[in-house]
Amino acid sequence: MSLSDDAAMELEALDAIFGADFTRDSPASSSFAIAALPHGETAESANVAARLRFALPPLYPQAAPPSIAVESAKGLSAERCEELCAFLNSQAAPLLGEASVFTLVEAAREWLVTRNTKGADDSMFGRMLEREGNRAQEEAAKAKSAAAAAAAAGGPQQAGAQRLLSPEERAKLFAGTKVTADAYRKWLEAYIKETKTAKIVDTRPTGRAIFEGGGQKADDAALDQVVEEEDFNAEVFAHDDDDVELDSLDSDDASEGAGDQR
Repeated sequence: MSLSDDAAMELEALDAIFGADFTRDSPASSSFAIAALPHGETAESANVAARLRFALPPLYPQAAPPSIAVESAKGLSAERCEELCAFLNSQAAPLLGEASVFTLVEAAREWLVTRNTKGADDSMFGRMLEREGNRAQEEAAKAKSAAAAAAAAGGPQQAGAQRLLSPEERAKLFAGTKVTADAYRKWLEAYIKETKTAKIVDTRPTGRAIFEGGGQKADDAALDQVVEEEDFNAEVFAHDDDDVELDSLDSDDASEGAGDQR
């Protein structure tokens, strides 16, 4: 059977590409076979392998696709071979008008990758489980694509995605009033002034009031508290002794002294 120039050139290219995996029925034949393994596998490591047989009609590639048959080289049942053959024929139809054998071999290798499972169950039930698994993977891929499209259309908040803050946005989060020596000095002056002008109302009973109230004796805890509070007030008003008025305290001391003399 005579070959077109395009087909003859394609056969030479296939022989150079696949080497020992390419077998031609005869030097003048348009029929040949190519061994196909899953991508990334060798004949020893692969769990499945196929032998793809092609026949190029006279009108190939312009008006007719190649004739395809599939044989199992390793791990494929007859049903699997028929499935792969139907898949390759569906892939060949859109490639009419161009050299398609290399593309079809690559498609077969991709197909084998998804079936390259050690001890795969080739029964009807096993194939049903595989179809269910493939369907679940397709639905997950569709959901992922839909989420990506939603993120592109409506922003990461609408798609439920998280995004990293830019350096400018991070700087705004931690922005505040910078503490300097001058700022601290102004704050301290304002605090001291506010403390001096605050009116302190002392509601604690004096010693005279306790004595005149029937000789009630304050317990040790109350006395300790009085001492601590007086020490604290002394520290607060120690900033400027000239501005603190102690008239009321002096009058109390004088009164208590007169009482002691009596």
